[in-house]
Amino acid sequence: HCNKRILLVSTDPAHSLSDAFRCEFSNEPTSPGVDNLHVMEVDPTETMQRELNKWADLAKDIEATTTSDNGEGGEDGEDGENDMVKKIKQFQEWLSGIPGIDEATALSSAIEHIESNKYDLIVFDTAPTGHTLKLLGMPDILQAGIEKLQGWQSTLWSYWDVMKGLGSSASKKRLHAKEDVAEMLENYKKGIQKVALMLQDQRRTRFVVVCIAEYLSVSETQRLLRELKKNKVRASHIIVNQLVVDSALSKDELVELEGLAEVGSLMLNQELLSKTVHACRLTTARKGIQEKYLGQLKGFPETKDILEGICEVPLLAEEV
Repeated sequence: HCNKRILLVSTDPAHSLSDAFRCEFSNEPTSPGVDNLHVMEVDPTETMQRELNKWADLAKDIEATTTSDNGEGGEDGEDGENDMVKKIKQFQEWLSGIPGIDEATALSSAIEHIESNKYDLIVFDTAPTGHTLKLLGMPDILQAGIEKLQGWQSTLWSYWDVMKGLGSSASKKRLHAKEDVAEMLENYKKGIQKVALMLQDQRRTRFVVVCIAEYLSVSETQRLLRELKKNKVRASHIIVNQLVVDSALSKDELVELEGLAEVGSLMLNQELLSKTVHACRLTTARKGIQEKYLGQLKGFPETKDILEGICEVPLLAEEV
């Protein structure tokens, strides 16, 4: 019965929101039948492919203007345009190979919904830790590549302007192509800058980390918290899932149970008794392991400021 309008967005390539809500979602906000809630599943691969296709279409347009010009301006001008086509294709290849670019593009595509003011709260279900760490460092990498292509296009188009006039229809098409390249690069810069600013907005943005109390997960969480802090992204909560809580026997209680079982003080079927003791050993052992790593998590320098934000979620017998 929340009065806030919420948009839940998944940018994880392995979407699970459709399974959780038992609904089919797409890259458009869709209600799962819950008041004030809309859900989107943005496919990073599909989003990235659309962006690459735009650059491919632009390269074709520039090639087409060269062909339709029937040799106007000589070979030098044509070489300049061919160089621009090659640079665009190189940029495509470089762009598709940047770690985290697919998720950044997906986040960028959701910016319009963030700016629409239709929602009071937007929750992003991101990809696993490795993807997120790459995403944090990606804006600087992408910025460098965009600036390089802007340098290329400035040099090449200036070269073309010297070699050719702007009188023919083909030349006018080239001018439009020049404007398209500049506009697409500027849109990329703005989109990625918005993603970076959104992540680093300490007043409005919170990063919630989810883990389990085991060595690998806790170590990964510490590394993520360290990177978030370095990149000025505020982590407010850590959710620790699947904890065996106080209902599990302590070590002393387990020893007592085992002693009673050995002397036959428990009037139970032997097979049932054996299974009961085994189940208790398992939960007590898991509880000990989890208490160890939960203690380590709370002792990290990275968590000292958010200890109150560590949420311990018990392992339940039933499905959630």
